[in-house]
Amino acid sequence: IDSIFVTNTTYTAISMRDGDDFAKQFGSIYNAAGLEDGTNGEDFLRLWIIAEGYSSEDKDSTEFYLADYRFTDDQQDYIVDSWQKIDLTQFGFMVAKVNFRFESSDMGDWGVNTPTYFAIDNIHYVNLWGLDELALNVQVYPNPVSDHVNIKGESGTVTLRDLHGAILMTEKHNEFSSLDMSELASGIYILTIENEKGQKATRKLIR
Repeated sequence: IDSIFVTNTTYTAISMRDGDDFAKQFGSIYNAAGLEDGTNGEDFLRLWIIAEGYSSEDKDSTEFYLADYRFTDDQQDYIVDSWQKIDLTQFGFMVAKVNFRFESSDMGDWGVNTPTYFAIDNIHYVNLWGLDELALNVQVYPNPVSDHVNIKGESGTVTLRDLHGAILMTEKHNEFSSLDMSELASGIYILTIENEKGQKATRKLIR
């Protein structure tokens, strides 16, 4: 999974904007019961995006504010009302699983009072099934790549793609090739070697 889009649901957005029987109006110094809640109106709804990789050691998180009323200038306070992209390639590992957790300034005896809903769409992912299986006898090194990646083995065509599938390089390969990746940004790339019979070898490269 390399990116998702998120935004507020109508229910949550209206609850934060106007308040209701259970949740406070964001920006108010009072809770839903009409009592001062100690926030001084500096309210927020924060979504934590927790990413896990294919390795148990790969785990990281990033935060996104669905609403933020903590600015000194009240004109900057906002409730998100449009789709916002969350880039999951920022973690430096391939994301296999995503979890979500909410935090809010409006808390009660049972936890968060603000409705804990959000909308998600445009989940962009790459199907990496079988990428570690080699049909051809080739060696690809070093990996991670510094500037150049070397390919040694059967002749064919070498193709380098990004995680969106866009072709970045295509070269003829005759037993040994070296691709210059020094101009490419850090990230994950897909290298494919295909011979005349259509047999392929595919590798994930980390730059």
